[in-house]
Order: sequence, then C-alpha cells, then structure tokens
Amino acid sequence: MTWDLRARKLKWDGRVSNERPARLIRAGAGRIVWESLEASGAEVRSAARAGHWWFVTFGAHGADDPAEVAVDICMPVRLRSGLLTFVDLDLDLEGRLPDALRLKDCRDFEERVVSMGYPSWLQAGAWRGVDDARRHVANRWWPFDG
Repeated sequence: MTWDLRARKLKWDGRVSNERPARLIRAGAGRIVWESLEASGAEVRSAARAGHWWFVTFGAHGADDPAEVAVDICMPVRLRSGLLTFVDLDLDLEGRLPDALRLKDCRDFEERVVSMGYPSWLQAGAWRGVDDARRHVANRWWPFDG
C-alpha cells in the first residue's frame, strides 16, 4: 500500500504542529480509519467518527500492542483532497484497553485557553469530546468494540 495521504495536525491558531504520511484504510457510514507513519517509523492505525471531537490511535506511541491507545481531543477530523486534518485541542486520554483511560495535558489546555483565546464553544466541544470518548470506551462502541 502506498502512503497516498498526509495527516496534518493543526493548532487553533492555524499552525501546523505535525504532518505525517498516511493511507486511507476505510471511509464510509460516518467512520474513517487510516494508518500513519510515526517519526519513529512505526505504523499506527487511527479511527474517527464523523462529527465527534476526538480520534483514537491504536498501538499509541509506537507500542506493538494495539490495546495501548491514545485518544486525541480535537475538532472533528476532515478528509479532503488527499489531506486528513484535525485541530488538536491539547487534551488526551491514554491507557490500555479495556481499562479506563487517563486524562492528560489539562494544564496545556488551560494555558492555551488563555494564550490562544479558545472561545467558549471550543472549550465546551473539547470537554464534550472527553466525555464522548470515555462513553465509547466504557460501552465498547466503535471503534473500541474489537
């Protein structure tokens, strides 16, 4: 398979904070699954639901075990013209499935609320994303169902 996409992580102010080669695995029915190449050379699989304020990466941080996950809280993932983009909102959930995930980077989020001027609707969306992702993990809803 070829790396036919780019996965681009943006900050609220529009800066690109990371960009990686990626390839689309599946898209449809409000779901998208892709693989990307980490800086370490590890291939990781990620998944997002349309309209949800998060996506999950299985085998996070280059772990061989797909049960090691990281959930990025972000504005909904978009796929257009070979570019997969998301606006990272700093909050992350991390851990090993099926256990509950730990919330990380709250201080970063709080600092950027001030330094980047996150509006109230964006802050509320981020916290809804945390709650929504936790519900998906707890209930083993897609993409945590297998």
